[in-house]
Amino acid sequence: MAFKFPTKATFYDNKEQNKIYDEMVKLGLLQHKEVMVKLYERAKPVAKKEYDLTEEGKKSYTLADNTKHKNGGFCFGKASVVEIIDYSEPSEMMGNKISRVNYTYAVSGLPDWFKKSEISELNRAIKRDLESNEVPIKEDAVMILTNKGWKHNRLFGKEQ
Repeated sequence: MAFKFPTKATFYDNKEQNKIYDEMVKLGLLQHKEVMVKLYERAKPVAKKEYDLTEEGKKSYTLADNTKHKNGGFCFGKASVVEIIDYSEPSEMMGNKISRVNYTYAVSGLPDWFKKSEISELNRAIKRDLESNEVPIKEDAVMILTNKGWKHNRLFGKEQ
């Protein structure tokens, strides 16, 4: 789940996102405070919630380390490949040997609160991760051959 904290309270609410935030407050991962926000210069301020990480939330929150997730996010569980469905014959591209791979994976080691809270009903990605042991998640990726073996293109060039 990618988020940026503290959130910036704005006049326009994302009600679905706020439901997730409120559930994370119940779980002790976030805290909130009321702040006053003006829609425009002469408008009367209105009360809005601003969310931030708790000490417990900081333990599971990681800053962004790639271009896909610019805000950072909460990290739970461990994804493991279940099956490699197929892959293309490795070929050269821009000085690298690459292959396109279709595979399935499942997420294990999710915390108990993850399974018991309403958060899985509010976020499709969380629900998918929870159900992945029964129905593995199908994905495709470009893999790049490095001196340390094949790496997912999003991890290419990053220390592991």
